[in-house]
Amino acid sequence: MEKLSTNCILCESISTKLIETINTRAIASLYRKRANADVTRFFFSPEINLMNCENCGLKFYTPQAAGDGEFYNKLQNYKGYYLKEKAEFQEASKYISNTDDVLEIGCGEGLLTNYISYKTYTGLEFSDKAIITATGKGLKVTNESIEVHAIKNANKYDVVCYFQVL
Repeated sequence: MEKLSTNCILCESISTKLIETINTRAIASLYRKRANADVTRFFFSPEINLMNCENCGLKFYTPQAAGDGEFYNKLQNYKGYYLKEKAEFQEASKYISNTDDVLEIGCGEGLLTNYISYKTYTGLEFSDKAIITATGKGLKVTNESIEVHAIKNANKYDVVCYFQVL
C-alpha cells in the first residue's frame, strides 16, 4: 500500500495508506447499468482513492463524493435498496437506549427506528420520497447535510448513526 498525504476524515490522523485507486468512469458505468442513475456530476476527478487510517481503522474515499436528492430518489427504484431487515440495525440497537437522543445520517425511510427505543430521533436525508415516507410514520426527518446540521446542533445527540453512507 502506498502512502498518500491524506488526513483521515474521522480522526484527522496523517497515518493513512492507499488501498486502491478506482476509475470514476467505471463507477458511473456500474450505476448506469444497475440503477439507471447518472453519477458523473458527483465526481470532480478521474479517480477516487480508497484509504485506510492506521490510527482509527476507518476506510474512506477521497476525494469525497456526495449524492443529491435526485440520485437517492432514483436509487429507491432499485430493488432491495431499502431493506427492512439489516444486521447493522440489530447491532446498533445494542448500543441505543430509550434515554438517548439519536441522529441518523442518511436515514432513508427511518427503518432503524423499527429496531430501537429512543428519547428523540432525528433523521437527515436528501431523498424527498424517503422523507415523505418517514415523516408519514411520525419521524422527524429533514433534508439537510451533516455539515449544516452539526453547526446548529452541536453536542445535542447521545448517538449518531449512519449506515451505507460513507
